[in-house]
Amino acid sequence: MEEDDFGIGNIGLIEDDVKVKTNPIPVIEYTPKIRDTHWFLQDSYKEIKKEKDTANKRAEQPNVVDREKKVSIKTAQYKIDHLYAEGKYRECLEELEYLKTLIRLKKKQDYAESLVDVEIRCYFKLQDYQQSIKLIKNVENTVTVVKQNPLFRDTNLLYILAQCYHNLNLYNESKIEYQRCLSINNRLWEWWMNLSLVYLSKPLSTLSKETMKEYIKTLTVEDQSTTTTTTNSDSNNSIVDISKFISNETLKELNILNRILGYRCLAHSSFLLGQSIISKRHYSNTKAFVQIKSTKSVLDTLIQQLLQCADLTEDVISSTYIHKEEIRSNCNPFEMKWLIDFKIDSLKEPEYEEEERDENPFNL
Repeated sequence: MEEDDFGIGNIGLIEDDVKVKTNPIPVIEYTPKIRDTHWFLQDSYKEIKKEKDTANKRAEQPNVVDREKKVSIKTAQYKIDHLYAEGKYRECLEELEYLKTLIRLKKKQDYAESLVDVEIRCYFKLQDYQQSIKLIKNVENTVTVVKQNPLFRDTNLLYILAQCYHNLNLYNESKIEYQRCLSINNRLWEWWMNLSLVYLSKPLSTLSKETMKEYIKTLTVEDQSTTTTTTNSDSNNSIVDISKFISNETLKELNILNRILGYRCLAHSSFLLGQSIISKRHYSNTKAFVQIKSTKSVLDTLIQQLLQCADLTEDVISSTYIHKEEIRSNCNPFEMKWLIDFKIDSLKEPEYEEEERDENPFNL
């Protein structure tokens, strides 16, 4: 066998001088600045970095602005709450105006209702009752017209509105608003008490928290079941004589219907306080319980004085005046329901008997 049979015979034909072709490596002119520690401060680099920063800021600008607005809104809200708690109502109103501008920029009305509520209360605390009335009426118109809700049932704002009219000695307007509140919730004794002041043409300050404390000073509780009113001849002028609340001169100027309705409202208020005392009898050792009992004593004393000064008795009220057509014709539906044809069972809470429970078998 020859070498050609294995394909080896042509090996000698390959020339050793032939070389494989390769791509040349490109030459790049680059001078490293390793030793120059300030190379990144060159003008060309600063311009490139500035352009990149500007582009990044433009891309992130909407998110940053929204985040800043949210932080500003939250900060203003906290500041408003703090100023209101501190009693700085004028500064609170200024911060409210600033917060309104932030909300307009954000184009959101999420905080509109809470803002208006705080603004109304600030003006009320500053005794700017006309402005409070204007704002409350705007809220009511918005609810009834824009939201198409025929009934405005915000008792918080309605009660402030009634107090505003009451402080302005607009008794007829105040009476209407108090009745609107009680039509929604008739379980609050303070609302009934304020309505009685309207019927008796007395200002709201007559039975305010401060004057009520002074009235309570004239009361001496002898035991837990009965209370008596005592007159201290050696008392200071700061202690208010409770008999000054009602005088014959002012009652003579009132018609018989207002006397009856004022008496009935005070009776409602005293009854509701009595219900509170019964429900809270387990907390008889607390200061709040003693204060409730003292308040009821003041109201009971006023009721007795009103009956004496106005020459009113239950027989006179129920038999002689209530059933006269001329008296009933001058009453609105609220007065007919709650003050004329009133039944005491309407204010009583339903009594639930305790269910008998089986004894726990694990205690046997």
